[in-house]
Amino acid sequence: VEDNIGLIQLDEPAIQQSDPTILAMQLRRANRDVTTQDDAPVKRLERADKSSHEIDKWINNIK
Repeated sequence: VEDNIGLIQLDEPAIQQSDPTILAMQLRRANRDVTTQDDAPVKRLERADKSSHEIDKWINNIK
C-alpha cells in the first residue's frame, strides 16, 4: 500500500464529540442576517426535571 492510510496516521473521531446543537448555534451565528431577530428553540429535553446533569452539561458547553 503506497499511502499507508491507517498504518501511519490514525483517522478516528475524537473522544470528546461536539454537541450538534451547539455546533448548529455557532453556524447559525456565523451565517446570520444582522436584521433577523427571530427566536428559535435550540434544544429540547424530554423530562428535563429528571435530567439535571444534562442541563448542567448544556450550560457548561454554552460558556
